[in-house]
Amino acid sequence: MFLIRDLHDLEADLAKAKDDFQWNGTLEQVTSFTERALAGKTLRSPEDFYFEGAEGKQVHGFVVKPHGWKESDNKKWPGLLFIYGGTSALASPARRTPKKAFPGS
Repeated sequence: MFLIRDLHDLEADLAKAKDDFQWNGTLEQVTSFTERALAGKTLRSPEDFYFEGAEGKQVHGFVVKPHGWKESDNKKWPGLLFIYGGTSALASPARRTPKKAFPGS
């Protein structure tokens, strides 16, 4: 579990952001209860992407590609679409995404 300090500052910066937002803060690790369960496992990092949504607005998404995936392969791979709702600017893989949705990804 990680903690974000100065959340009000982060929310204010997000509200002022016009385009891409790059957070320069740091996360503070406050627990390590999954450390043993994750020992020896390799978790893939999500990759950000953006697409045009309603009224021409940019919508943020992310993809976690399966182990062994190569762009050059002409092979079908399983996929998972995770849609989060609401207006939360902090919904992201690092925060509110249910990690159980991506086991072994």
